Amino acid sequence: MKKNTEYERIGLESKNQASIEPSTIETIDLAIYEWLDKQMNIHTHSNRGWKKTPVIWVNGERAHQIKFDRTLRDVNGNFILPVITLQRETIVKSLTKKGTFYANVPPDDFRGGTVTVTKLISQEKSGNYAKNNNNKKFVQYNVKEKNNKKIYEVTKIPLPVYVEKKYTITVSTEYQQQMNEIIQPFMTYSSGINYFKISKEQHIYEAFFDKDSTFKNDGNVAKLENENRLFKTEFSVNVLGYLLGGGANNDRPKVTTTETIVQVKFPREREWFGEKEDVEPLPVIPPVVEEYLLLEDGQVLLAENGEPLLFE
Repeated sequence: MKKNTEYERIGLESKNQASIEPSTIETIDLAIYEWLDKQMNIHTHSNRGWKKTPVIWVNGERAHQIKFDRTLRDVNGNFILPVITLQRETIVKSLTKKGTFYANVPPDDFRGGTVTVTKLISQEKSGNYAKNNNNKKFVQYNVKEKNNKKIYEVTKIPLPVYVEKKYTITVSTEYQQQMNEIIQPFMTYSSGINYFKISKEQHIYEAFFDKDSTFKNDGNVAKLENENRLFKTEFSVNVLGYLLGGGANNDRPKVTTTETIVQVKFPREREWFGEKEDVEPLPVIPPVVEEYLLLEDGQVLLAENGEPLLFE
């Protein structure tokens, strides 16, 4: 089947799908949360059978969690185990990990666009230009002629600012078997390396398990006290992300779309000094010279342009 538009040829259904969502701090948080909750999709055995282990973003408001998901806590407000929590620890603006754009590239226009991400042919504008151009060249209208001059729609984004974010994942269970079932998928997820990718809204970020991939045990089983038995394991994930624009406080658009110029024409320049005039000069009319001469007999001799006139 023939693709009708430039967007279909690159796998997009329409122009609207070519838009790019901005990458913000919240976008990176959602990417790591959805990776942990949906992609890992951890299950374990409990007294209710083989159930999915809930994932909780601990940086959120506690009142909001209790109100909208009461099944996660008991009557005393404590989390019902097993549970996985995700917490953002630090954000570092990394000057050594800048990815492709290592140097600072200023915006090339007042809108803030710097990096070109898409360049697609505008079918409508290119067709209108070709039609108007042919109508000027030919007497007959709607003459079809090959058009080599295209109008492109160029989408640009600001220069990415790379940040490194550290997240702590905590697994809390009541039994050792539950702990083993939950942490083993994380140990084998990236196989023999610590590198994997996470994504959100067309943005892809690099993630790394912490150095040496340490899974630290921090429960109360060894204390042998009267407290409820708790198995807890913590490990860290570092995410190398990027930010586009200044967020809600930025007065410039995050993504800009412009159209290219088809042709630039300059009018003919003229010099008024030293150039021959195109208009023929007017003929020079000699002035009329009148001379009067008084003769002895009382007559006046009038000479006009050398022709004598006699009169009294």
